[in-house]
Amino acid sequence: MKEYRTIVLITPPSNTHRTAEENLGLGYTTAVLRQAGYNVVIIDAWVNNFSINELVARILAQNEILFVGISCYYTSLSDVREIIEKLKSRSYTSLVIAGGYGPSFHSQEFLDCGVDIIVKGESEIMIVELAELVGRGELEDAYLKKIPGISWVNQEGILQSNQGAKVSDINYLPFPARDTAEETIRNHNPLHISTSRGCEANCLFCSIVAFERLGKNLHGQWRQRSLLSIVDEIYYLYHTYCQNTFKIVDDSFIESGRDEQWARKFLEMLRQRDLQIRFRTQVRADSLNAEIVYLLRLAGWFSTSIGAENFADSALKRMNKSATSYDNAYAIELLGQQGIYVVMNMILFDAETTLQELKINLAYLQGMPAVVTKGIFTEMYAAEGTAYTKLLKKHGWLELGSNFMNRQYQIKEEKARLCYEGLKCWHKAHSKVYDHAINAIAAPKDLNDNAYLAYYQTYRKLFEMDVQFFGELVKVVESSQKVSSREVYEFTLGKIMMLQKKFVAVENAVSNLDVIYGIKYEAKQNPFLTEVKEN
Repeated sequence: MKEYRTIVLITPPSNTHRTAEENLGLGYTTAVLRQAGYNVVIIDAWVNNFSINELVARILAQNEILFVGISCYYTSLSDVREIIEKLKSRSYTSLVIAGGYGPSFHSQEFLDCGVDIIVKGESEIMIVELAELVGRGELEDAYLKKIPGISWVNQEGILQSNQGAKVSDINYLPFPARDTAEETIRNHNPLHISTSRGCEANCLFCSIVAFERLGKNLHGQWRQRSLLSIVDEIYYLYHTYCQNTFKIVDDSFIESGRDEQWARKFLEMLRQRDLQIRFRTQVRADSLNAEIVYLLRLAGWFSTSIGAENFADSALKRMNKSATSYDNAYAIELLGQQGIYVVMNMILFDAETTLQELKINLAYLQGMPAVVTKGIFTEMYAAEGTAYTKLLKKHGWLELGSNFMNRQYQIKEEKARLCYEGLKCWHKAHSKVYDHAINAIAAPKDLNDNAYLAYYQTYRKLFEMDVQFFGELVKVVESSQKVSSREVYEFTLGKIMMLQKKFVAVENAVSNLDVIYGIKYEAKQNPFLTEVKEN
């Protein structure tokens, strides 16, 4: 091993409403470093449910640390600060490097909390070169400027930032390290597989697009692995870990080149190796047709999230979505016909939402076939680096004192804004129940068909109450020329109190299912929901 020094790669403890899953970012970075001869230890506090104190103790138990690398989101900023403070209080003197979406878009904040170097975007193309630089102690600006995709503060206290680069051909990457596979399986989670990176769409709100643009790449925004490489990895995981359920974590599973012929070849290669698997994906509505859905269902496709976002074409156009409302409805129908669970991502509200658009969405939801949503209230997040946030800043629509996790903005049309206030208040009261109810299906968990059906039938009670409340709220807002925020708040609060027992019953039913199927639910309440204020 190079210099007999250890690189420690970590994730902080949970600080999210999502349940812990395998971190392929750490897995790929570890694999690349090990291929270059480095000793790497992964300590995933999220998957293992470690406290910060336990995480720090496990880091310091390692000998001769070259550096600690942290993979995290922006929501973990305070935890990262605490981890670094505790390390330094116990005489830790090596570097701390951070990467992931949070550090990539908020480099200054993470550097201010004690991180020494930020890795922006993909790490595999530069991490070995950076490790060699750290090993040689060559940390002056002249050397750091040669490393693509990093940020740091120089001796004058000035932020320095290099243009990143992306892995052009991801087929050359080694299979990711699976150090946390056993704990992942014990938690009833499927192992993750990445078959492509990026997305060919250009949605206004999307952090994926912004993340892709952090690095130079001459081969477009979407890169895919060969079918042989994908099936080889499935074969390895299937036989090494006796697992047949996988979560394909691609930003967009079906893009150009993945057509009916590709789907048929994928099915044939799985059958040739006698791989009877199930897999979950994420897709765009306008990338599907009946034959692709049918063939992939035969290959084991049982669940997917789909970025429908909205059913009003005017809203979809503002979002710069390539799909139309017809594409959304048609894709959901195709998936439903094949019995594939659909987790439908929606964005009801942005700064320019109208009441008429809300009524169009309500009509679709009232006639919606079997889908899973994360709750009726959804808004466009103004994430740093996205085109939407840049647009809000340009027009001066971002409010001062915004929550750093979800920047605030006013909805311009009054009646739409009243619906926003009511739906957000409603969702805030029940958000933990929503997240818990969809956890087994949306994550998803590695369960049998009967378990999925039981969770789904329990969840649908929430969906029905959501849609009914949405319809009643629209009627209240339309009932007169002038409805006040106070009236909307009191109406919403009354409905919350009236239906509270039903929500408690759903929560209890989900908890009982967790006991039956051995699921631990340890997620926190959604940190992206700001407090609902009375008006």
